[in-house]
Amino acid sequence: MRWLTTLERRFGSLAIPGLIRVIVTLNALAFVAIKLNPEVLGLLTLRPEKVLAGEVWRLVTFIFIPRVALGSQVSYFWIFFYLWLLWVMGEGLEQAWGSFKLNLFYVFGIVGTAVAVLALGATDTTGVWLNMSLLFAFATLFPNFPIMLFFVLPVPVKWIALVSFATVVLGFVEADLSTRVAIVVAFTNYILFFGREWVHLWREQGRTMKRRQQFQVAQNTAVDETLHHCKICGSTEESAPEKEFRVAADGEEYCTFHLPSRQSEGAAPPLPESATAEKK
Repeated sequence: MRWLTTLERRFGSLAIPGLIRVIVTLNALAFVAIKLNPEVLGLLTLRPEKVLAGEVWRLVTFIFIPRVALGSQVSYFWIFFYLWLLWVMGEGLEQAWGSFKLNLFYVFGIVGTAVAVLALGATDTTGVWLNMSLLFAFATLFPNFPIMLFFVLPVPVKWIALVSFATVVLGFVEADLSTRVAIVVAFTNYILFFGREWVHLWREQGRTMKRRQQFQVAQNTAVDETLHHCKICGSTEESAPEKEFRVAADGEEYCTFHLPSRQSEGAAPPLPESATAEKK
């Protein structure tokens, strides 16, 4: 994409190498802080009224809230798995895109989410939808990358992304308007980066399907057609396999019994077997 190349040429030096590693580290620290003092969670969420009151750090700190059940007894396991997956995705995307493009992808999501929340007044927003867009980006580039589910079962990341997409749709249906807008905006970065590729893919699939249908129609037509056809009696190599066919001087095809040259000589075609039997 040309606009990405232009931006990278001008602002590439501002990119933060290993951005997702930084995000993972801050998520881990936020998790520990919330475990030690649950009130810390209230200081990190993105709440418009608090931002307008001067707590501008919330415009960024909401992405550091880990996506786990903080009160659950198994939250230690989930935070480890969640942060490990986030780390793996970040490393893969940075290798595929480079630091600047990954930074831009994530910053677009942060800014879009913050603007939507401030405009619509959503409360207690976290970075859950933004990080899920990161999962979709990784699954789009590396669909068959194996993820060790529960560190035991290898599952292609595309299936995890499909399940996550179902949760996004469910969350969108059940959420209020502000949350719905936050979800849409959080995935705007994915649309900006992959929308053109999906449109191209869908068009190619449409063309492929059309060509396949045309080929199938041609195949069916070829099966119905015959190679030889007598202009006089209408017999073909399928209806009368014992007959031979010739093309006459007039350019038309005839069976040997109805060739114009044979008819001019007065030769009559042989009678059918039933007629021969009656004559006897």
